[in-house]
Amino acid sequence: VDARLTTGSGGRSFIINWTVTFPNGIPDEKPTRFNVTNAVAEANANGALYISVPADGVPASTMVFGLYVANWMGNEDLTTLTIKKVTSNPPTVQIAGYGTSTSSR
Repeated sequence: VDARLTTGSGGRSFIINWTVTFPNGIPDEKPTRFNVTNAVAEANANGALYISVPADGVPASTMVFGLYVANWMGNEDLTTLTIKKVTSNPPTVQIAGYGTSTSSR
């Protein structure tokens, strides 16, 4: 989750507060809670404008990340991003032409 394009700091640091919720309940796997909540806590402690959690550290679930940003003048904004990790295989696309190319994401 990346908010590094956030503007309006006037060259000063932002006040940052990340949150994460699991609308369908917190996954039972303890590593998941640790990986995601630890990444959020670390980002808050460092005033980071991005959060990175390895995909293999997160099971199939829905997570809603929230980001509150305020500048030194008191201007503030809040936004959320919903991420849903699924267990199904990604689609395979084939384009016929001079050779065949296969791509998946």
